[in-house]
Amino acid sequence: MGRCTDCLTGDDRIAVIIWSFRFKRLLALLAKLGCWKMDERFKKHHLKKTIKDFLKKEENRQNEVFYLEYALIEYELGNVDSCTNIINVALGMNDSQEFKLENWDEAQTNRCCLYKNLVHLSLQSRPDDPNEALKLLCEMALRQKVSQVTESVLQRAEVEFDRVSAGVLGNKMKTLQPVRHFQPEFFTDWVTCQAWFLYLHEGSTACQNFLARVLSKLEETDRSKGENLWYQEVVQELQVAVLLKNYKDRRPAAGMYQVLDQVLSNGIRKFPNNLFLLAALAKEQTLTCSMGPRWWTVQKLLLQSERAFAAVFADVNTRRTAIW
Repeated sequence: MGRCTDCLTGDDRIAVIIWSFRFKRLLALLAKLGCWKMDERFKKHHLKKTIKDFLKKEENRQNEVFYLEYALIEYELGNVDSCTNIINVALGMNDSQEFKLENWDEAQTNRCCLYKNLVHLSLQSRPDDPNEALKLLCEMALRQKVSQVTESVLQRAEVEFDRVSAGVLGNKMKTLQPVRHFQPEFFTDWVTCQAWFLYLHEGSTACQNFLARVLSKLEETDRSKGENLWYQEVVQELQVAVLLKNYKDRRPAAGMYQVLDQVLSNGIRKFPNNLFLLAALAKEQTLTCSMGPRWWTVQKLLLQSERAFAAVFADVNTRRTAIW
């Protein structure tokens, strides 16, 4: 990685380094699942030493995103506490003091991303205790430490979430260059945080209504130019993620399946090569125990897209259904 990044500067260098971190994380995950055996270069001790040496270099030690990527590798290695501590170290380096509604800086963007990942970690490691995640979301919105989540704190946080979201959505969204896709993006991270805040505080319906409004606003301002399709795709993924978690945590009534079916169908119709949405479709087929859409309707949706990943997914699942 060093030889490659030595030839790059700016966003290009950062993007390649982040890709390298995520590739290492993928290898750690595959090893944990028993799908791949790590060689000496990727053994836990050697991998951590290599990353720590990298972060000690002058040009890397102040980059909060590199610390975040290292923390997520620690998570895949089974070190949840270490992961959380590293993200908190990165937060301690961040000096963002306010939320700008346009032309936001790197510090504001990174802060939101770091909190978003802390919230995800809390939801994964303590799914039965939403208070920690709510506390983190309130701290991020209010820009201050919260010792206890009270109704007053929740109300103030909700007002701030609404204020910033309305302000950002009222401005023209910038077209995101591909090289920036690997880096934190304030708008989508902020929407993600508000969505989880509403889900934990008010429930799945309030969260879905909020995301539907955001998506509608993005589609309205795009006007077939395709300038903010990346933002729309992220919101579509978030809608599905919240619905799947709602089913897993709360076992809602059968009517909620129809909502998930509709959101998934709309997402795959618009983004047929999105692997997250395709994987979520497979998950839904398992979770709903045939209470979701019939397979032939799913297959028709996938094949009509005429996209590679969707067609492969349809073929694999047709074979699996035939075996059953």
